[in-house]
Amino acid sequence: MTESFSESQEAMLDRWGRMVRAARKDEAEINGIAPFRVALEALCLDAADCRQLRDELRTQIREANQRLRQALAEGEDAASRMRLYVKGVFGPRSEKLVRYGIKPRKLRRPPRKPGSGEDAVS
Repeated sequence: MTESFSESQEAMLDRWGRMVRAARKDEAEINGIAPFRVALEALCLDAADCRQLRDELRTQIREANQRLRQALAEGEDAASRMRLYVKGVFGPRSEKLVRYGIKPRKLRRPPRKPGSGEDAVS
């Protein structure tokens, strides 16, 4: 049994297989069972094909997820390098940085001296 196929589905297919084998063996005794055996046998084959396809798709999904994670990690590195380059070209306070999703640094105002400016009492 494969890990990706549940026990109940595996048991169901096993029961069906036993029924198909029994019907083949008893076909001469049970008149008219052949169409039922043929139908069940075809469905067993179809289920096996579906199981194989599902397992292949799961493998492809795992591989695609791994490639996606790698591409995203490399993309973040490339975006970081671009942000650093753009900051170097425009400077850390340029408003042009906003176009690249970078928040420009604000100009720092010198601290006020006590007793000067608007807060001073006249």
